[in-house]
Amino acid sequence: MIKFLASITLFAIPLLSMAQISIIEDKPEPVKEMSFPYDSLSNMKETKDYDGNYGYRHLIGQTILYCGDPWNYSYNSPKVPVGDYYYIKNVDVYKGSSLKKYCVFTIENTKTHKESTFESYAFSCNEYWVVLGYYEKLKSMYVGKEFILAHQGRDRNDGLFSLDTDTITRHIEDNSVWKCIDVSVKFRNNKRWQYEVNDHRSGVVLVMDNPKYGKHYCYVEDQFGSHFSITNSVYRNTYNGLPLICGKFQDKIAYDRIVAIAAKEKAERLATLTKKYGSANAKKIIDGYVYLGFSKQMCIEAWGEPNSINKTIGSWGTHEQWVYGLGSYLYFENGKLTSIQD
Repeated sequence: MIKFLASITLFAIPLLSMAQISIIEDKPEPVKEMSFPYDSLSNMKETKDYDGNYGYRHLIGQTILYCGDPWNYSYNSPKVPVGDYYYIKNVDVYKGSSLKKYCVFTIENTKTHKESTFESYAFSCNEYWVVLGYYEKLKSMYVGKEFILAHQGRDRNDGLFSLDTDTITRHIEDNSVWKCIDVSVKFRNNKRWQYEVNDHRSGVVLVMDNPKYGKHYCYVEDQFGSHFSITNSVYRNTYNGLPLICGKFQDKIAYDRIVAIAAKEKAERLATLTKKYGSANAKKIIDGYVYLGFSKQMCIEAWGEPNSINKTIGSWGTHEQWVYGLGSYLYFENGKLTSIQD
């Protein structure tokens, strides 16, 4: 079966803008309308209502696209066909178990104008639907921009999928440049059921192109239905403090700017260290290496301050053990580095 991107033109109701959505699918999709402007960078996420309760009432008036049921191997449903658009008329929330809320959406098919209901636990709505306004906002943010591949996911659904083969491409060159050519939607598919079950992300993907590797797509959200983000110091240090779009890409303009600033700061620091310790030692320090005979200050310049210091003073002089964590230790005798444990 030959895959292609089928474009669906959505004719807006009066006074509202036209929207166009791309589907990674093997058939054209219906045409329908968009409703109220959408001001959120989340797809189907509960928000606090006027009554203080969390739910989906803020989506009333929005147009949504049904992408299939990740919990159902049969993939399609006669009641809610995959690929159809629906207008949300009302949302009711009921208590299910003590830990789960149950949502009932009153929806109208934008093609047939037939009204129906869709029932789901509140936490799992995101994987069924794509809010058209959310899709349009992402499209305005990413399409036409260039990105740097900074990280390659290892999970089965957290990689770059070839648009031709629908399989993850491995061993892509780090820091390669990609251009976002489209924001699209990947329907739930029974052929990919083993990858998508227990996956709470929406079907929204970025379609990226690279001269060497060709067209690929990657999911905007992680498997828990949240946008990928830098959440700890390890990621901040490793990826220059920039967010990871789709868990792997960084905006090229921002990346180039940070790299240029880092290179300038490194050159200035190298010049300062060269004046203090000579060119050979300065290069070792700037690269993060310590060598026997280094002074304590030289080691601080290379490794930073230790987590703790154990000091012993005797007739032979002063012995110090610097503890850096992860099994790394430096040992000094009278202020000179005499042993390295790393």
